[in-house]
Amino acid sequence: MTNEADQVRSAYRSGGGWVTDLLHGHLGDFPAIFAVRKGASPSQVSVVGMLVSILGTVPLVVNSRSWICLVVASISWNLAYVLDCADGQVARVTGKASAAGARVDLMGDYIAHAASLVGVIVVFGRGGRVGVGWLAAFAITWMLGVFLSALYSGSGVTSAFATIGVSSSSLNPLRTVFRQCVDYGAQLVVVSFAVLLVGRGVGLVLFGFLLLVNSILGLLHPLQILRSAGLMVTRP
Repeated sequence: MTNEADQVRSAYRSGGGWVTDLLHGHLGDFPAIFAVRKGASPSQVSVVGMLVSILGTVPLVVNSRSWICLVVASISWNLAYVLDCADGQVARVTGKASAAGARVDLMGDYIAHAASLVGVIVVFGRGGRVGVGWLAAFAITWMLGVFLSALYSGSGVTSAFATIGVSSSSLNPLRTVFRQCVDYGAQLVVVSFAVLLVGRGVGLVLFGFLLLVNSILGLLHPLQILRSAGLMVTRP
């Protein structure tokens, strides 16, 4: 392996669940290595990720009945996340991390999240397949889940479940399962399959699964806030 490849792989920081680490994070090595060799900045990688998510979603909005458009959109959302993993590696290897670059990265994250959400709404809303109310609920919980998932990487999960009376002996396995469910990489893979299988019952099942998981996440956070404020007492 070349020196650049070694540096890029060692610069990866595991922060997500298993799917992010084993799929998107691993694939992120390749664009990160390419960017380092070409002298590209982390922000340039972030901007490419934004463009990928937008350009991959536009054909789906135009023609949501096309199987090719469904495939292209699904690949583009995951590729954008791969690039999101890569830009951090580039920043650490090149030493070009900056506050401005962090803002560009954050903007790219929300654009990519919004692009995938638009795609889901277009596909599942077509022909009244899913009602407006359910689509609105999905949109709210999806963006809420994206925003809050980082808060549940460890102690946040423990305290949140302890608040509702989950015994300490059950916390570790429950925390592990929940952490994998709220991992953005895992949710993105599930969204992709839901879109690809929209014509089958499986697609609606996956849609409902994501709605349920993100709803639970949204409910746990205010419970944790109440506990932190001393308004709820953790059961022994």
